[in-house]
Amino acid sequence: MKLLRYIRPIVTLAEHRHFGRAARALGVTQPALSLMIRNAERDLNARLFDRTRGEVTLTPFGQAAVRRCREMLASAAEMVREVDALKGLGGGRLVVSCGTYPAEISGQRAIGHLMAAHPGLSCSIQVREWHQTIRPVLVREADLALAEIHAAESDPRLISEVIGVHPCVFFCRPGHPLTRVKSPALGQIAAFPWALPSLPPRIFAMIDQPRCAAGRLDDTGEQFIPAVHVQTLSASKQIVQLSDAISGAPRFLIEEDVRAGRLAIIDFAAPWARLNYGFIYLRDRTLSAAARAFMAEVRKIEAQAAQFSSADAGRIASDKQNRLPLQPHRFESSARLPRQQKKSCWRVVSQTAPVVPPARENARPTVSARGRPSAASDASCETDR
Repeated sequence: MKLLRYIRPIVTLAEHRHFGRAARALGVTQPALSLMIRNAERDLNARLFDRTRGEVTLTPFGQAAVRRCREMLASAAEMVREVDALKGLGGGRLVVSCGTYPAEISGQRAIGHLMAAHPGLSCSIQVREWHQTIRPVLVREADLALAEIHAAESDPRLISEVIGVHPCVFFCRPGHPLTRVKSPALGQIAAFPWALPSLPPRIFAMIDQPRCAAGRLDDTGEQFIPAVHVQTLSASKQIVQLSDAISGAPRFLIEEDVRAGRLAIIDFAAPWARLNYGFIYLRDRTLSAAARAFMAEVRKIEAQAAQFSSADAGRIASDKQNRLPLQPHRFESSARLPRQQKKSCWRVVSQTAPVVPPARENARPTVSARGRPSAASDASCETDR
């Protein structure tokens, strides 16, 4: 059928809504694309696009045609995937939709090991925000996802398997004000901007306000957008080193920078500060040999990563026993904050005890009118003892 040759030009023009941009995307000239569209409209005996100056819009006939064309393209891609799966690992293709931290910990390394063992395999790893990883799986553009499983657990179309649970630490630059505070409360940490990818609901639920110095809820209320929104761990580390921004990651990902003095770990631990990701794939779609091999490589790497993070998990469990119960924090105006913290327009009222600044060395006791040390001096002396 002659119309099959026009499927991709129709879809591409619908996406770009401009003949010039669509022609460049297809690698053809603009007159050639115009001829293809005219021929498709002639064969269908219907006008698919309305041409206006500088823009192209779909007619009702065009909307129906584009919907069917996309279905045919998806079916063709699925046919290629099934044939590649029958070929085995020697000449197949693998597409993985991956979250930021899963890619850093195991996704990218697993692809490397897979390519070393099967150089004929074609691989694509697409690193996205956690909430963007599932859609390519649902529309069959990706074989599987390696990402935060929060959204997948409630979707009956998907199978999810937890593979990575790693405790995280907050980190900052050496000399940051929080490095001088022992066991700071979450409120004190949230008084500084955070440099991170977007956070899932189970994380921002601990911050009981839509906006603070650390970041804000998006318009949907489904994700927390940090004040400095980054896509990669390397970006957050560079920003943290040069500012008072704060970031977070499993400790083993930043250990080298800590030892080299480029980063410092904030003395804060909580059981909710952790990664929780895994494999996500369609229930009604058979995994290819390449996908199964990728999953096997990830499991090996995650087993090693679990050993690195076990020490941090022990610290968090111990800290949980010795702290007050952690509850969501509420924010109020920072009018009474010290001058150095008034950069942020909110502060957190924490339920933990306030941090008492250390007494100065060799400081003289304060003498009251009756000639004996005052209560403040007694407190200082008691601290020294």
